Order: sequence, then structure tokens, then C-alpha cells
Amino acid sequence: MTRLGTGRGAWIDQVPWHLAARLLTAVFGGYAFASACAICVVFLLPVDGADAVTAGLLSSFVFYAGAIMWAFAVRSAGKACVSIWGATLILGLMAWMLSSSGPAL
Repeated sequence: MTRLGTGRGAWIDQVPWHLAARLLTAVFGGYAFASACAICVVFLLPVDGADAVTAGLLSSFVFYAGAIMWAFAVRSAGKACVSIWGATLILGLMAWMLSSSGPAL
């Protein structure tokens, strides 16, 4: 076993790219997913503005943790990328539609 930075190739050559894709999807895609979910929660809850924002913010932590676990639980990095970024796109479009038609907070 060679140490990183020594041996046959540099450490960047030894990093599996599927792991990097999962990690980037978990961190950035999970954040975008959690934000889109939180915005949808704010617009869909039938409570006052401040309570809805608080519930959306608190629920975003659960959505972010779930997205991170999902990114590493599926069998392929491609499925993780497509599912998290696809759900983010759908929820983002839904939040945009809700924000343009819903009441102002």
C-alpha cells in the first residue's frame, strides 16, 4: 500500500471520480434540495408567515441530512446525481410557481 502523494501516481489519479461526484452532489445538491424543500414548506403550510418560515427552516435540516444519506445509499453515482438534482429542479419550479401565485408573506 502506498501513501498518498508517493508511488506510481499522484493522489488525484487515485481518487475514484464516482466518489467525488457523490460528494459534490451530497454537499451542493443536498443544500439546493433542502432549500427548495424549505421554500415549498413555507408556501404550503396553512399557518402564519413567521411560523411557516420557522417550520421550513427547521425541516430543511432533515431534508439536507436525507439528501446526503441518499447520495451515498444508492448504487450508482449517476442515479444519485439525477435523483437529487432532478428533485431539486422539480421542487424549485414548484416553489417558483407557488411564489408567483401565492400570497406575500
